[in-house]
Amino acid sequence: MNHIRERIDNATERGKFVKEHIAFRDDKTIDHILCRLCGVIIYGWADVEAKTETKLDGQKVVTIRQQPMKFDNYAQLQFELNDGSLYEPPACASCAENAKFSEDDFEELMGIELYAWELTLQRAGRSDEHVKGLLKPMEDREIVKHLGMKQER
Repeated sequence: MNHIRERIDNATERGKFVKEHIAFRDDKTIDHILCRLCGVIIYGWADVEAKTETKLDGQKVVTIRQQPMKFDNYAQLQFELNDGSLYEPPACASCAENAKFSEDDFEELMGIELYAWELTLQRAGRSDEHVKGLLKPMEDREIVKHLGMKQER
């Protein structure tokens, strides 16, 4: 885990990208996700049903049904990893279409991804040992190539 901890610390200290790009609600569910490049909201809770009004003991009650969803500006970057797998982190459409990355950026992106996973697992109540075990397979993965914006099928 020392190598993972070092990658996380280096990425969060560099600070080019948004390190805490996932915000949680009190019940530990995701409230919203930010583009990790520019910080704009790309995923969150939205109204999905028109307001309904009913009378309850003479009181007007307004009900709004919400659900989490990808916003119109939601896109995904696409990177190839050194093990041949793909890494497809979310970003806003503008950043996903126009982003250019250096090798230092690649390492920072992987570091903040590890940081996000670590925080998410900790907020879900996982033990330190469990978190270490789940992050271990990512220890040696590195981004080798930016493939552009993921195209929807």
